[in-house]
Amino acid sequence: MLFLFGAILALLSIFSLCYSLREWWQARLIRNTPTTRVAEIKDAGFYRTKGKVVCNESKVLPNWKTPCVYYLAVLEELVSDDYQSADGSANDRGRYRVAASRSEQCSFFIEDEDGSSISVNPEGAAIFSTELQSDGQGGENLASALFERDAKGMKIFVKAIKTGAEVNVIGQVSGEGDRVSFSDNGFYLISTRDPNEIGREKKLLAGVGLFFALFSLTLSAICMAPLLR
Repeated sequence: MLFLFGAILALLSIFSLCYSLREWWQARLIRNTPTTRVAEIKDAGFYRTKGKVVCNESKVLPNWKTPCVYYLAVLEELVSDDYQSADGSANDRGRYRVAASRSEQCSFFIEDEDGSSISVNPEGAAIFSTELQSDGQGGENLASALFERDAKGMKIFVKAIKTGAEVNVIGQVSGEGDRVSFSDNGFYLISTRDPNEIGREKKLLAGVGLFFALFSLTLSAICMAPLLR
């Protein structure tokens, strides 16, 4: 039993180390990739650029007039947890859990100040978007329209990239000349936030992952040491 526990900890350590290395590599990639103007992207390669979202066939959320190229809606419902308190009396404690989620996206262009543009296919990208609604007014109507169910008493959270928003894109560009485009081929990031901020968060996660990997490895060694003598 002790050996099995130690083996599980060793596997967790390996998993945590791989996670840490991935986050560290992505943080370095974000930090070390210089920003290139859209007009200067003429060949295939790995680029980081930014510009305004332009799309003629954007998605429109129900009850919202603002078009967007990506949205994620999460509906949460209140559920009850029955438990006994220290004095033995029954208590009913509520918590929210995800009841449903819905996401849509479409290809779009990003355009810089001089009017140059490049196509972006968001499929497969890690998307960091702006929160449009967090259980605010009209949330029940929006939830009912999106999920076709009675959403009374539920919470809805919506994140989206609106047409006209400023976005940063980091990823692989394919094609050449006027037919270049971003698409999923390795690390791919689309964000309305500053990528450097995301890079710092990934660096922190890499540190946490490394700490957990070392901690798990130490516990694994302690568990297995008596069995290996």
